[in-house]
Amino acid sequence: GDVYKVTVPIFGKGVGYDVDHDTRNEQHRFFADTLRPAKLRSHARLMVGEVEEYFAKWGQSGTVDLKQEVENVLLLIASRCLLGKEVRDHMHDEVSSLLHELIGGLHLVSLFFPYLPTPAHRRRDRARARLEEIFSGIARLRRSSISSGRGAGDDDGDRDHDMLQGLLDSRYRDGRGTTEAEVTGLLVALLFAGHHTSA
Repeated sequence: GDVYKVTVPIFGKGVGYDVDHDTRNEQHRFFADTLRPAKLRSHARLMVGEVEEYFAKWGQSGTVDLKQEVENVLLLIASRCLLGKEVRDHMHDEVSSLLHELIGGLHLVSLFFPYLPTPAHRRRDRARARLEEIFSGIARLRRSSISSGRGAGDDDGDRDHDMLQGLLDSRYRDGRGTTEAEVTGLLVALLFAGHHTSA
């Protein structure tokens, strides 16, 4: 666990390696619940749609940076499946840029001095703060729409299946629900891990 303390400035306080082992195991259970095969199967149509739409914009010939293109399409898929339609449709470019800043804040020096005030760490911290604003705002809107009786579904009914909603609905064994800060941290961890390893 001590080795992974480097992730605390990226994922945030109250999640992952910033909490005790039992709490971390419960948070891993939230991930497992949102990543169950049945739930992931519901994302297949969304993934195919993102890939087809992305590559439909390509011409018949040309030169591309394939690594960058694959990273772009993976982030579109992650945005749609993890964060839902509202992020994908309205904030994808900003979230994508912030995620790159977050990833860019992880260097060898970060392993030993994760809070050293380097330019990369300052950019990482600003990106993390802005992601928290965005995700907390969406979480607040989702919770208020449910409590006001408007329901949790998008026009096409996909919101019930995105991972943001799964994390919002998650409960610890003592009955307490997840906080906005925890949902943000868990989403950042999912985005970071999923995008980084897939790319």
